[in-house]
Amino acid sequence: IPPNHIRETRRKDRETIKRKNTNNARMNTQQQQGYHTSNRLHMEGKWTKVDVEVIPHPSKSYKGGEDSFYVSNDCLSMGVADGVGSWSTWGVDPSIFAKGLMVGAKNAYDKEGKNTPSDILDYAHKQVLKVTGSSTAIAWTIKEEGDALVLNGANIGDSGMMVIRDGKMIFRSQEMQHLFNFPVQLGTGHTTSAADSDLICLNLKPDDLIVTATDGLFDNLFDEEILDIIKKASSKESLATVLANAAFVRSEQLDGPAPFMQHAYSLGVMNTGEGGKPDDITVIATRIKKATFDHEPIPVPDEPLGSPIDSRRRAN
Repeated sequence: IPPNHIRETRRKDRETIKRKNTNNARMNTQQQQGYHTSNRLHMEGKWTKVDVEVIPHPSKSYKGGEDSFYVSNDCLSMGVADGVGSWSTWGVDPSIFAKGLMVGAKNAYDKEGKNTPSDILDYAHKQVLKVTGSSTAIAWTIKEEGDALVLNGANIGDSGMMVIRDGKMIFRSQEMQHLFNFPVQLGTGHTTSAADSDLICLNLKPDDLIVTATDGLFDNLFDEEILDIIKKASSKESLATVLANAAFVRSEQLDGPAPFMQHAYSLGVMNTGEGGKPDDITVIATRIKKATFDHEPIPVPDEPLGSPIDSRRRAN
């Protein structure tokens, strides 16, 4: 039995964490369309059509999972966040920080007029400095620059995005990891800031598809599989729903290849490379409307500016 002073310290720690969780939970009341934890969302703007699908980890479905997202009112800025699950071992709900971060990101764009992704994440981060927890995050914006429609993004951690044109992946964000399964993150105990983001910039064309997702998608489906699923999907289906469902099915399987397990096996972390990884899954599928340009867009290079494609995502 611990000495009295140790027991008293632990009691005070538990009470402190309980108070923090109570205060953090108040942030849930700020939820509104565009950054809630409902299962599905469809929005449409001047240049984009947006579909969102959220499938929580089965054991976390009672609270909507620990992912979060936002979509701006004009559908020209959006992003996802993945609360770091290990905080739960300390009595902290990891979803609170992620949700607060996305509330801040949406407000940064819609209310504060910030249209640079790193500024959006910086503003969002500052709104949750007093909240215990941490999260990965990615945010991006679309704006006109001359005759071009340009996507700018900022990524921290292992959530990510890919841009698909004519059935081919022309861009894939790169993960930021300290170690395997230890992503760079914003939050308590970390010195990372929005200034450390991996920056993204590329020109878009009509009918381009932007897939933004937490690692629940990319850890369970290889890039080639994502492309194949999109190719085979009906025009009437929500691509976000189709992709999220496919990732969820894989996450529940005990055999068959999956990116996370194969990578873990290659590092000697796991004794098998088979099976999926149960996780929260959040997918945003954004289609650039075909009628976006009233004029011929400027030529887009074959290799757009941004991070190289992560080769480990390729199926064997």
